[in-house]
Amino acid sequence: MFPNRFGGYYVRYHNIEEEPFEISGFPFKIENNSFNRLPGRIMPLLPDHLQWVAPQPSGGIIRFQSNARKLSLNVALLRNETSRNCTQALLSGFDVYIDCGGGYEFSFNICPENNPVAYVAEIPWDLPAGMKDFMIYMPLQNPVQTVKIGLDRDALIEKPKPFAFPKPILFYGSSITCGFCASRPGLSYPARITRQLNANLINFGFGGAAKGELEVANAISTLDLSCFVMDYDFNAPSANHLRDTHCAFYEAVRGAKPDLPIIIISAPFLYKDVKGFSERREIIAQTYETGIRRGDQNLYFIDGGTFFKEEEWADFTLDLVHPNDMGFARMTQMILPVIQHVFGG
Repeated sequence: MFPNRFGGYYVRYHNIEEEPFEISGFPFKIENNSFNRLPGRIMPLLPDHLQWVAPQPSGGIIRFQSNARKLSLNVALLRNETSRNCTQALLSGFDVYIDCGGGYEFSFNICPENNPVAYVAEIPWDLPAGMKDFMIYMPLQNPVQTVKIGLDRDALIEKPKPFAFPKPILFYGSSITCGFCASRPGLSYPARITRQLNANLINFGFGGAAKGELEVANAISTLDLSCFVMDYDFNAPSANHLRDTHCAFYEAVRGAKPDLPIIIISAPFLYKDVKGFSERREIIAQTYETGIRRGDQNLYFIDGGTFFKEEEWADFTLDLVHPNDMGFARMTQMILPVIQHVFGG
C-alpha cells in the first residue's frame, strides 16, 4: 500500500495480469509473454519498421468491476517517444472509462506530467460510489512493460461484465486505424465503434508499416473473430503494391475463415490524388468484386472517399492526413452502421 498525494489516502496496487482483471487487445500475449500485438514467431520475418511498431499497445484494454472511489496507475514503459503531432495523453496516457449502469463514459486520462519511462499518476477526484465497470485503454504508441492499478485498500474487485460481442472485431490498417491523431486513446475510430457496440477489440493499426504482409494475414487467420476490418490502403507505397497485395491478403484470411464477415475500406482521400487514390480505390473495389463473383456473402466494401467533403478536410484532420477527434467521429458514423448490419442490428 502506498499513500497518494491527496490527503494521505491509502491505496493498494494490483497486478493487471492477475485475476479478476482482464486484458484484451493482445491475442498472442501468452505466447509472447509481452504486450506485443503480433506473434513473436513471425517477428524476424517482418520488415524492420513493422517490428518496431508491433509492440505499440494501441487497442489494449484493461477491464474490471470495483466500488473503488480512487484510482491510480503505476506504469513502466519500454520507451517513451514524443511526437509534435500527438498529445502525451495519446502517446503515453491511459483513458479511463466507467460504466455506472448507463453505458461507458469518459472519466479521466492518466498520463505522465513530463516524459518519463516510468510514472505514477492518479485521477484527482473521487469516483462515483457503488460498483462500476472500468474500461481502461492503453496508450496508442509507447510500449507498456508493466501496469499496476491502485485502488482503495478495501475496495471490492470483480471480473468485468462480459462484452455483448466477446469475439473481437479486428481492425488492420495504417496509423489512421491505429488512432493517430486523436487527442487520447479512447477516441480512435476502432475504440469508438467497439465501445458503442460493447464489442471486444483488437487494433492491428501499424503506423507506416501495414503493407499487406502475408505473415500478418496468416496470423489474423488463426484468431477467432466476430468481424475483420481491412483498412491498409494508405500504407501501401504505390497502387501497384496495393494491386499485388490487397486481394491476396483478403484471400489468405478468407481461405482460413470462410464465414468471417470481412469489411474492406479504401482511404478517405479520394479527392486528394497525390498517391493515386482514385486508382487505389478501384483496386480495392476489384477485391470486393472478385469476392462477390466467387460467392462470398460475408464481404462488404466501404468507399472511404465518401467520408469527408473536400472543404471539410482541413478542419477534420490535424495535419491534412490524419483525422482529428472530429474526423474519427465522422469515420465512426460512416463505418458503424455497416458493422451493425453485419451483426444483425
